[in-house]
Amino acid sequence: MPRLTEATKRARRESIVSAAFQCFAEKGLAGTSMADIIEAAGLSAGSIYSHFESKTEIIRLVASEVLGESQEILSEAAGQGRAQPPGDLIMRVFTRFTGRDRARVLLQVWSEVVQDPTLVVHIQDFFARAHDVLYPPLEAWIRQEFGLDGEALADAVRRAFDHTIAATHGCIVRLAIDSLIDPEVFTREIADSLNRMRFA
Repeated sequence: MPRLTEATKRARRESIVSAAFQCFAEKGLAGTSMADIIEAAGLSAGSIYSHFESKTEIIRLVASEVLGESQEILSEAAGQGRAQPPGDLIMRVFTRFTGRDRARVLLQVWSEVVQDPTLVVHIQDFFARAHDVLYPPLEAWIRQEFGLDGEALADAVRRAFDHTIAATHGCIVRLAIDSLIDPEVFTREIADSLNRMRFA
């Protein structure tokens, strides 16, 4: 049997991860079996296990990719650090973050952290990156709009960052579990509320 090239191996792994992602979105992490992933990928069990030792390994890779993509979305939303209010940042995030499946999988990844300490590193990296990319536009906005400096500025930026992250998480939770909301209307209302934040 001919050996797979590196490009073929990468493509095969990506295909398996994509199939697993859809299974996780439809059935949940716990509800998805390796048999489900094998069937969705259209490959033999031997082929799957030649790339991944277990479902846990697949979950970790899916988690890493979903969080990595989320970091990229935040970086793009930050727009090179130019002044932006928190609501505008959220709207820029959700312009890219579309689809309830992605929200469902990301929500499950967060919950998986308490079960799998290996994922803590990915979560910590995500928050560190979020801090690095969101602080500059928020600080520039607060300095520009409210004329704050020093400790008052630092405290205001921290508050704006915490509210932005909390609101983003809240939007993702609602998108994942509430099929009755209109995502665009809902996120716009949250964004408008954040943009009305005031700092003494």
